[in-house]
Amino acid sequence: MFPLASRRQIGGLGQAGGGGDAVAYSISGIVYDADGTTTIAGATVALGAFSAVSAANGTYTISDIPADTSGSMTSTKSGYKWAEKIIAAMTGNLTAQNYIGAWYTFGGNMAHAVGVYQAIGAADLASSYINLISPGTYNITQVVADPAFVQATGWDFDGSQALDTHIVPIIAQDTSIIVRFSNGGASGALIGSNTGSNYIIIQPNTSSLVRYWNGQAPLGVAPALTSGVVGIGGGKGYRNTIQDSGDIPVWLAGSSTISLYTGAYHDAGGAQQKYTGKIQGVAIYDVALSSTDMLGIMAALAALTGSSVPY
Repeated sequence: MFPLASRRQIGGLGQAGGGGDAVAYSISGIVYDADGTTTIAGATVALGAFSAVSAANGTYTISDIPADTSGSMTSTKSGYKWAEKIIAAMTGNLTAQNYIGAWYTFGGNMAHAVGVYQAIGAADLASSYINLISPGTYNITQVVADPAFVQATGWDFDGSQALDTHIVPIIAQDTSIIVRFSNGGASGALIGSNTGSNYIIIQPNTSSLVRYWNGQAPLGVAPALTSGVVGIGGGKGYRNTIQDSGDIPVWLAGSSTISLYTGAYHDAGGAQQKYTGKIQGVAIYDVALSSTDMLGIMAALAALTGSSVPY
């Protein structure tokens, strides 16, 4: 007897040339944003030729899948990215096949991401330098020397290294940057570019302040941080789950030719204010992200562990 819950006749033919009903099954689940809570409508979930579109509450059900169907199942929607699921030969209905978005795509911002680097969870140092948005474009290279690397904690800078993202911010007010770090020492820059008249720099622990440079002068906000997630975007500074008060002085007219370094900031003289501590991940966007999206990306980055495979 075929299972009553999954019995269906397909094309009027039985299995293996027999005259009975062929067995078909279903796959169901929920599609989430990177926070694992916000549901995403309109995502197409597909296993080969079989597909469904997520509803307003993020749920989907793919029906009428023949027994023994297997392969890679994807979820796709513009602005988002989800890891593929590998489906073994089906012998029953599959439920709770949920998708959680990549941390850097929260809010559908994948199209605005220019450089994304995940050191925590990377297979090795070379893998951590690959730009997840566009491998081969804006891959990181060493400036002075490579930092130490540990999969569980990311890059470990000792105050003598710096890394080049090769990304040049055109106007700082239209650039958003997010960095997760830990075990930070006094002074030092997590990331930055300095043209001599315009700056885009994050210093998490300078003069007992977090200092955000996104224009002509810094916004300094107490207390300083030795670990956490910090960001700048749209003339605002962010730490962990809050937006710091105050505005960062604006970028003057003109563009830059100075790329962003991480583990230091970059000016005409090279790497300055080299950082001592660990960096787990960096994301750079070509737009001033909303505060909701900044904080959502920061929370998703903060949730990564050493077993979080980059994708």
